[in-house]
Parts: sequence; structure tokens; C-alpha cells
Amino acid sequence: MNAVVLLTGDLPIALANTVRLRRGRLQDAIETPAGLAAWLAETAPALRTALPAHALTGVGEADASEARHLRDSIRSIIESQAAGEVPAEADRERLNRHAAAAPGWPRLDWDDDPVLARVSAAAPVAAALAEIAGAAIEMLCSEQRHLLSACAAPDCIRLFAKTDPRRKWCSPDCGNRARVNRHYRNRNA
Repeated sequence: MNAVVLLTGDLPIALANTVRLRRGRLQDAIETPAGLAAWLAETAPALRTALPAHALTGVGEADASEARHLRDSIRSIIESQAAGEVPAEADRERLNRHAAAAPGWPRLDWDDDPVLARVSAAAPVAAALAEIAGAAIEMLCSEQRHLLSACAAPDCIRLFAKTDPRRKWCSPDCGNRARVNRHYRNRNA
């Protein structure tokens, strides 16, 4: 993945987009524990939950499996929302279960100034996934849910929040590919 600055509200969409089509083949960035650890390390600055380096070296297959299940539920719920449909109950239950898996609380730390730390009794990876699940619930219960969309470009399965109501694609690259494809189809018709 490319290094990007994420806001907390972007985390559920970022997790949902860890699966994508590339040249017609499905690629999963969190298919392995190492892939999940790399993704978590990249997104750690956007998390309120502390993810120390030792927690990322201990990411196991169970963590990766949980992350994939959470991702698939978030994707399914966002796709349903974008289509104006009610999400499947199983996906809603899984999202709620993930959010409840690691209750957290604020803690006051002090360097030169007060610092708000978010802590949990759960393992750091489980706490991070619970935070992302909670952010997904907050996003889906806010007005932002009306901005959620699936990319309209052929061979793209990415999700995004529309910043412009006319926006159809997740990125300028997808928009360019779609326009080029349309141009060639019209030219050869």
C-alpha cells in the first residue's frame, strides 16, 4: 500500500479497500499475518489505540482471519448502504461483535503536557480492530453514510466517500481508465 495520511473516519474504508482487483485478479493486502501487520503499521498514526512494534511482530493467522471477517462485513454493509438496501443481519452482528470485543477507555498520560491515551484490556491488534469497527458504526450512523459509494470504473471494487455528488470513481486513475475505455468503445462501435 502507498503511505497515506488517514483520518479516523477513513479507517473503515481503508480496511474495506484492502481487497482490490488488479489486472482482473483479486489481491488481498491482509491475506497473511505479515500483510495485516504491515497494514496496521501504516495506519497506526490514525488509530487512537496504541499499537507498539512488539504487537505487530506477534500478529498471527487468527488476527488476520478476524481482520478479513471484519473487512468483509464492512464492505458488505457499505455496498448495501450505497445501493439503498438494508445490510444483512449477519454482517451487522459481526460488526457489533468486533466493536464490543475490546472495550477501551481514555487514560491521562503526561509528557511535557497532558496526553490522552486510549487503552484497552485486550491485545493491541484486537483493540485496533475494535476501534475500526467502532469507527465504521459511527460512520454508518452519521450523515457520511449518504456519501458512501462503490467505484463505477470497470474492474474496480474499491469503496469511497464522495466529496462531490457527481463523483463516480474512487480515484482520478479509475476515472481516466473509464473515460479511455468509453472512448475506445464509442470509436470502435
